[in-house]
Amino acid sequence: MMKFKFFLLQALLSSSLACAGVMGDKPETETPNRLFFAGLGGSYNSVKLDQYFNPLIGTTNIYNGGTLVAFGTANGPAVPFHTTQTTFAPEAQLGYLQSFSNQDWLWGIKLAYNYLSITMTDSDLVSPQLGTLTAVTGAGTGFTGRATISSIQTRIEHEFDLMGIIQHSFKNIHAYLGLGPTTFGTRTNIYNVTGFADIDGTHVDVSGTPVNFASTKWVWGGVVELGMTYFFNPTWFLDINYRYALSPHNKTNYTSAFAGTLANGYTKSGTLFGTTNQYITVQGLTFTINKVFDFV
Repeated sequence: MMKFKFFLLQALLSSSLACAGVMGDKPETETPNRLFFAGLGGSYNSVKLDQYFNPLIGTTNIYNGGTLVAFGTANGPAVPFHTTQTTFAPEAQLGYLQSFSNQDWLWGIKLAYNYLSITMTDSDLVSPQLGTLTAVTGAGTGFTGRATISSIQTRIEHEFDLMGIIQHSFKNIHAYLGLGPTTFGTRTNIYNVTGFADIDGTHVDVSGTPVNFASTKWVWGGVVELGMTYFFNPTWFLDINYRYALSPHNKTNYTSAFAGTLANGYTKSGTLFGTTNQYITVQGLTFTINKVFDFV
């Protein structure tokens, strides 16, 4: 029995060493010196929005039978809005890589697209207002008031990243760093803005019918990416990466005119002005399968 156990142990060790020898003799995947690639996959993203609606200004002229009798202005900020949401997004990418004279190092460029399609909503905003109403005779009256906003909806639809790449090859596994500009396709809708004033104990709806604002913009920023690729063979590879993209500043001005009649029969006309400042930050983890197009 002891001889059988010794023989079995010897056989297992011999088999293990033989397998190790076979695995060790397996050739590692060599990547082309120059290549184009295209890939499809998906990403899991954390999207942060920091939004400031400041200032919100209203100006008003008051007329009696077409004659200007008074004018006023009021302004104040809304409460800042900070939120973070997560989303899955499809991703597509195109790129080019070429080795330096030392073939362990490569340089290149990559264009990546993520369809983020995420909407962030700040609801029931109130902007406290301080203002002055001045008669054409020169007498001025200070007042307080507020502007109300039903909601501000910001949709971040698209993200394009264009990056220069520095990559190091460990045979079929590569590690890389990417850096470059990014742009976000955004749309902001501001619904039902109304200005009110409290003058001499009287609550006045200054702007009348609520107004809406809208803006569609491409917002520029920067992106950095850390990644690893695994080549299954010279024509297919897996790309796994982490990216950090942000737009440092996105300022948008809005304006809308209003007009109407006051309770005393006087007419009014004026303008609502508003400015939003938005900061977008995206962190994402991406997986793509890529096809290599080699050329000489």
